[in-house]
Amino acid sequence: MSGEGVPQVGDSYILGSDPLFVDASHPDGPDDTWATEDDGLRLQQESPAITQGTNSFLSLDTEDIDGDEDTTEPLPIDLAGFKRIQGGQLDLGAYEATHYYNLDVSISGVGSTIPSSVNPYAEDSSVSVNASTVNGYVFEKWTGDEVSPESSIQVFMDGDHNVTANFGNDLSDEDNDGLTAF
Repeated sequence: MSGEGVPQVGDSYILGSDPLFVDASHPDGPDDTWATEDDGLRLQQESPAITQGTNSFLSLDTEDIDGDEDTTEPLPIDLAGFKRIQGGQLDLGAYEATHYYNLDVSISGVGSTIPSSVNPYAEDSSVSVNASTVNGYVFEKWTGDEVSPESSIQVFMDGDHNVTANFGNDLSDEDNDGLTAF
């Protein structure tokens, strides 16, 4: 590449090893549709091409492909629509390897949550977490990285997160018989 204002890419950007595509033999993926999250040319997490790009080489978003009315920013999404720069550094190729963070959901008291335990979610995704009560107990609040009195919360996955659903005894006694309403 040459020309005014066009970055020059040297030989140091050519990888001499397998880029570890998800499935190079099926580049458009199982759904046979290009530019979707299952494309075979996406990078595996162990790929040597991860974080080997140069952020300043990204073209500008002149067509406003993300619809935010900013045409002077670098391209914000990859070919499949995922965040283009993840973890601070560009991956080589048309796709970014999806970075994952863990959401650890725990319980204090008696109740349940969906999801439960530790689960990985893609960076910049939003996860709905819901707490459910059982007879004799009430939901009190979420604590940890998200604090809320609401039984349903959204957790934005910009890093690892820990949340705890806190349940307590239902002490309501509407008929004053010394027993809870449940």
